Amino acid sequence: MKQEMKIISLAVRLVCGIFAGLSLVYMSVFVLDIKLLLSLAPKDYHNLIYQLLGVNHKPEWNRLTLPFLSSAPAINNTLLAGLFGLQHSSMLRGPLKKLLTFVLPESYHRSVYVFASASCLYIMYICWIPMTEVIWDIVNPWLRLVVFGLMLFSVCGVTTALLNLNPIQMLGIAKRPEAAPTRLVLSGLYGFVRHPIYTFSLLLLWVTPRLTLGHLLLATMFTLYVVYAVAVFEEPDLVKEFGSDYEKYMKTTPRFVPKIPWFKKQKRG
Repeated sequence: MKQEMKIISLAVRLVCGIFAGLSLVYMSVFVLDIKLLLSLAPKDYHNLIYQLLGVNHKPEWNRLTLPFLSSAPAINNTLLAGLFGLQHSSMLRGPLKKLLTFVLPESYHRSVYVFASASCLYIMYICWIPMTEVIWDIVNPWLRLVVFGLMLFSVCGVTTALLNLNPIQMLGIAKRPEAAPTRLVLSGLYGFVRHPIYTFSLLLLWVTPRLTLGHLLLATMFTLYVVYAVAVFEEPDLVKEFGSDYEKYMKTTPRFVPKIPWFKKQKRG
C-alpha cells in the first residue's frame, strides 16, 4: 500500500510539474507576434501557426472570453492578468496557506501551487482578447534581427536562471517541495541580480519588433505585478528564511538591473 501511494504521489507531482513547465514554455510563444512567426516559418507551417494562441492573435477555433466581457477587451485582459497575480502571491501565504495545510499534506503544496499558477496562465492564453492597435513596428530588417536576438537571449536567460536553482523542486516534482530553495543561491546569474528569472521574463515581454496595445497592457500589468510582489511579498519572505545572509545579498546585488562597471567608471569620471 505504501509503495502504491508513493507511485501515486510521484505521478501527481510529475503531472503538475509538466503541466506548469509547459505553461511557462508557451509564454514565450504567446508573446511572439504572429507576423514575426509567419515571417520566420516556412509556408507549409503557416496553417499551424494560425491555430496558436497569441497576445495579438485569437484563432478561429477559440472564441472564449471572460463572461460578459467579449466587447470590453481591456477589462477582460486586465482581469486575466490580475487573476494570475492574485493567485501567484496569495496561495502560499496567509489564510489560503492555512486552508491548503488543512486539506493536503505539505509534500503536495508546491505541486498544487504550480498547477494553479499554470491554470491561471492557460486561462489567460485562452480567454485573452487581442488589442491590435500598433504602437510601434520595426520594419528595418537589421533592427528586427537585433530584437529577435534579444528575445532569444531572454529565453536563454530565464532557462539558465531556472537551472541555477532547482527546477525539479521549483516545479513541485521533488519529494518534499517547498515554496523556495532550501539554500541561498548566489552563483550564476544570481551573482548579477537577485531575481534573474523576472529580469529576463520582463525583457522578453518588452522586447518585440511589433508592439500592440494588447501586448503593452500585458507587459505593463506583469511589470507592475513583479515590482510590487517582489518588494512586498517575496523579499520579506526571503529575509525571514535566510536572515542576515539575504540582507547582505540585498546590499551587494541589485534587484533586477545588473550593475555595469564600465558605466559606473564613466559616471565617476
